[in-house]
Order: sequence, then structure tokens, then C-alpha cells
Amino acid sequence: MKINIQRDELNKALQTVSKALPGKALMPILSGILIETTTNGIKLTASDLEFSAQQTISAEIIEPGTVVADGKDIASIVSKLPFGMVELYADERVVAIKSKKTKFELPALSARDYPDIAKPEGDSFVVNADELKQAIKQTIFATIPDDARPYVSSVLWEITPDKFRLVATDVNRMVVRDIQIHGDVTEGVLVPVKALKDVGNAITGDVTVYINRGQIFIVCDGLTMGVRLIDAQFPKYEQIISVTTDGAFTVNRNDFIQSLERAMLVNNTVRLEIDDSLKISTKEPNKGQFSEELPAKRQGEPLTIGFNAKFWLDFLKVVDSETVEIGYINPQKPAIARLDNYQYIVMPIRLEA
Repeated sequence: MKINIQRDELNKALQTVSKALPGKALMPILSGILIETTTNGIKLTASDLEFSAQQTISAEIIEPGTVVADGKDIASIVSKLPFGMVELYADERVVAIKSKKTKFELPALSARDYPDIAKPEGDSFVVNADELKQAIKQTIFATIPDDARPYVSSVLWEITPDKFRLVATDVNRMVVRDIQIHGDVTEGVLVPVKALKDVGNAITGDVTVYINRGQIFIVCDGLTMGVRLIDAQFPKYEQIISVTTDGAFTVNRNDFIQSLERAMLVNNTVRLEIDDSLKISTKEPNKGQFSEELPAKRQGEPLTIGFNAKFWLDFLKVVDSETVEIGYINPQKPAIARLDNYQYIVMPIRLEA
């Protein structure tokens, strides 16, 4: 195999697909990136058998071929090459990378040993990448990626012909994000959080999502990512988000963020006193105490309630509205913030007398 390719194109593609390389490969060949020539370029493939990434990019093909090179090594090497054209040559023994007067050689691994990667097929729908990126960002913070409970380490993707809903929970809070779509898919699947982070960073333009045989495929702009789904049930959540609140307060989002960050210098558990203003306070025997009063509009009866401040900060930092309205019931029931196509529910914390 012999090709000429722009360093920037190759570097970007390698950085993208290398996200699918396993931390510890179950099969030695999976530590490598598969490089295959196509009609007008090359296709790069990496996989840990749970998550795969394939990127097709343009290149000048001088001699077609297929080879596997150590993924971390080739990605690191290309990232350090000078800008401009890169020549990549491979035979059964070596992968050579040349740029101007710089040359690297890596051992070649046999492409015959690389496992087959499933191709996108099945029911599909199209979603805008920017909206999906935002929806992923607005849900994954309410999960625990390494938790043994499948519904806590994943995000529910619930698809109907006109709506794509993402739901996540870590038991103490729940987030629901809706995207309007047009299609004919009706499906509910659990997508692991670890893969979603990489998906959100990589997608562009219009994204086609395929669902088939325990996998989803995310396809856009020459990139295909395959994710093995989690075989488990997500808790019934509809009753939780349909709760009717008895009162609510509206506060400036940035002011609320800054006040909570100040409170967390003392203690993560904060007391919110909701009346004609919003008073935020906390204390810690070894650190002292904090209090601050913010302008706020209240509907309903006054209330004093406790929360983990971080839970509200996580939400406030992924929305861009000037103000937020948070509804409440009583000090023992969850509070809920509702925005367009977005709902966030948080369990309170019992306050000490």
C-alpha cells in the first residue's frame, strides 16, 4: 500500500477513530487501527468490540492495500508531523510514514486478523448534529458511567415517529430532553454513557441513526460509529416528570450559578429559603458558614428546602436561558425545572434543624 494524504486530514481522522481503541485489548489486533484503501481515499477503523469508529477520508492512492498499525503509536506520530503532505507506505512487515525530511517506521500487523465490523442497517432516522450534541451534553451529567446498574450508566433513547427523547438518571435526579424529528421508527434502547461522550464530540451536519440487533450506528460526514446497546430495562419515569408543583421561584441563572459556587466553598449541601427573595445558605463546623440573598419571583407558598448544590450547577451550566423557573411541592418531594423540550428533576436533602 502506498498513499499520499494531507497531514491535517489524516491527523483529524486518527484522533477521532482512536477514541474507540480499548484501554486493554482482549485481542492484540484490537490495539491497532485498520487502514484500508478505497476508490478515492482510505478508511480507518478502530474498535473494542463494544464501540467502533470508522472514518473515510480523501487520499491519493498510488498502490492499494490494507494494513493494521498500532493505534496509539500512529495517532501520536501523525499528530507530531509537520504540516503538509504525508506519504504512507506499508507492506507485510512495516508501516512507513514520511513527511518532508521526517520518517517513522512501525511494525505492520496482519489485516487478516482484524475482526469484521458490522455495517449500518435496520430502521433509521435523521437528526441534526448540533441538536444531538446539545441533548447528549444536557443528559449525560445525570449518569454514573461506571455504575453496575445498567440504567444508571446509560441514557435511554426513546424514539417515536415525531420525537426523539433522551432520559437519564443517577437515582437522585432525572433529566428528560426531547428533539423533534420526522421518521417512522418506534424504539426504546439503552446507550452506554462512555460511548455517548465520544459520539457527541465527533458528529457534524445531519446524522443518520440506525438501530438493529442490539446495536446503534451513528453515521455522518464519512464517519460511522457503532455502539453495542445495554440489554436492560429503564425505570418507568413518566409519572415522575408529570408531577404537578404547588409553587415555583424564578431567578437569574448566572446569579444563581455564582451564588451556588460560593456556597460550595463551605459545603455542598445548601439551604434554599424561598420567599420574596431567594436566600442561599450553608455551614460546616470546620469551615464556617455562608449566606447570600438573590432577587427572585415566587409563586405559591414560601418554602425552605435543602439540595446538593452540585446537582443544580450541573443543570444551570448546560442551559443558556437568562432566568430559570424551579417548581416545588414540599421539602420532601423533588423539585423540577422545565424549559422548552427539557425537564430536570432533583430530589431534596433533609436539612439539619
